[in-house]
Amino acid sequence: MSVSKKNDISSIGHLCTGCEACYNICPKQCIHERVGELGHLYPEIDREKCIQCGLCFQICPAAQTPDFHYPLKAYAAWSKDETDYRTSTSGGASSVFSQAIIREGGIVYGCMADGVNVRHTRITSLKELSRIKSSKYVQSQIGDCYKLVREDLKNGKKVLFIGTPCQCFGLKSFLRKEYEQLITIDLICHGVPSRSLLEQHAEKKLHCPIGQIKTIRFREGTECILTIDNGSNKYTSNLWEQRHEDAYYNAFMDGYSYRESCYHCKFAHIERCTDITIGDFWGLGEKVPFTTPHPFGVSVLLPCTSKGLHFISDLDHFLFLFDREIKEAEKGNDQLRTPKRKTMRARIFRHLFRYFSLEGSYRLVTIDYFIKKQIKKVYAIFR
Repeated sequence: MSVSKKNDISSIGHLCTGCEACYNICPKQCIHERVGELGHLYPEIDREKCIQCGLCFQICPAAQTPDFHYPLKAYAAWSKDETDYRTSTSGGASSVFSQAIIREGGIVYGCMADGVNVRHTRITSLKELSRIKSSKYVQSQIGDCYKLVREDLKNGKKVLFIGTPCQCFGLKSFLRKEYEQLITIDLICHGVPSRSLLEQHAEKKLHCPIGQIKTIRFREGTECILTIDNGSNKYTSNLWEQRHEDAYYNAFMDGYSYRESCYHCKFAHIERCTDITIGDFWGLGEKVPFTTPHPFGVSVLLPCTSKGLHFISDLDHFLFLFDREIKEAEKGNDQLRTPKRKTMRARIFRHLFRYFSLEGSYRLVTIDYFIKKQIKKVYAIFR
């Protein structure tokens, strides 16, 4: 029996999260990607190849309601391995989890940056784990990873999948059954700019083709520092010291450059759809004192299933773990309460981007901030 057009992903529109579950499930490989607003990628169906099976719609996160679970506990945590702790962001808990899975002969799937090619990849050895360390403030491409996860699970492998909530739910929906040996960890996500936007920005800052860019980093420990390096030249911008200087980072932080679905995110609340939620523990100790030193950041861990809770408990000898109130974690992270609001400035920015560059659009929409900053500089000279 065929299905009408309204029952395939063409009906999802702006609610598409870009998780690529439809691309992975399509039996005829007739789903391709088109470039939408701000460079975000959206699925497009080749109608000549499509057999109207409806699978793409049936497993699409935008069309499904996840099974949400309130966290069982909340932890402040960081790695006991000092080298691992220093070279990680947010405390290094995800690195501890990944190492544990690899040591058991399992497979880890996470986001890596190969230059500006930010994508999910399959990790099978400890020496490869450095590839998926650190935060990436851009949407990663899943590619064939959901298919690879399914094969690993069918082969009896233990699998850890780390991604945004919509990517994790996209995987679970794609699999269409529960696997005891699968552990899903979602990152507390504020929204995703497109890789195309990052590529444009990197090219402009280093004045070189994308293919020549060697590394890109978004964090240095707890500091929000964007670094783009092509081996001979390096661009660096510290968000807090140079506020409004870097258009990419600031458009991200201000919520101007997100995917449209991010403003309607069904996952942005305290109930979660994965085994564990992880992120920075912002606001730690503001009401209930927390005096243990944590100079290189601290992770918030929210186990939401018994499987996730047991997984964390089994690794307590690799982690400093401190019980905290769930409400403390919720208060410290806006995205555990509500999606980022699409402000009037965000709307204007998105309209301006049709006619101007990223930097031009950002400058225009924040011109009042820029003027105030220049006035303060002049005042500082003549006072």
